[in-house]
Amino acid sequence: DVRNIISDLLSSTGFNEAMNNSLTKGKYTSLISELDIAQNVKILNPLSQDLNVMRQSLLFSGLENIAYNQNRKNADIKFYEFGKTYHKTEEGNLENQHLQILVSGRVQAENWNTNADKADFYFIKEKVEHILSRLGVTKIKSEAINTHGFTKGLMCKFGKKRLVCFGKLDKKLCKSFGVKQAVYAADRSEEHTSEL
Repeated sequence: DVRNIISDLLSSTGFNEAMNNSLTKGKYTSLISELDIAQNVKILNPLSQDLNVMRQSLLFSGLENIAYNQNRKNADIKFYEFGKTYHKTEEGNLENQHLQILVSGRVQAENWNTNADKADFYFIKEKVEHILSRLGVTKIKSEAINTHGFTKGLMCKFGKKRLVCFGKLDKKLCKSFGVKQAVYAADRSEEHTSEL
């Protein structure tokens, strides 16, 4: 039900849902300093080196999506994705459910009666607050972060529970995927242990 509420809200405001493969390149893990290569869940018999591990972050496939679109002259991006990340730990493999939102370029298609405002920190902040409000989440505390790919971001908490991280992605991370313009993202995760 929560997923349907979020999907309806985002789709009605011009976002497109992305559905990506959970397999990705193992080398991507080193692009985000907080991720540990030792935690990669490796595929025993990968079909190629481009799909040899389970992803530790939805950003990898999300930035590939943006690069693919921008290379085809579609620079105005508004994506969201429900997906899982995978981490190898001493206790077993950890599987986390995420919601990721990515925006880049203009927030509305160019038209004679609309302005050419580009996505910025306040646009992604507004979307996050809209979702939390729609779900009835209040009394949130925020703190600044510069981790997990964000160069300027906020982490929202409810008590000690992390709700969502959002902000501007690091320019160096974006360039690693061939993305040259600013990208703003939000990520919400629910952690649970699972046997893979």
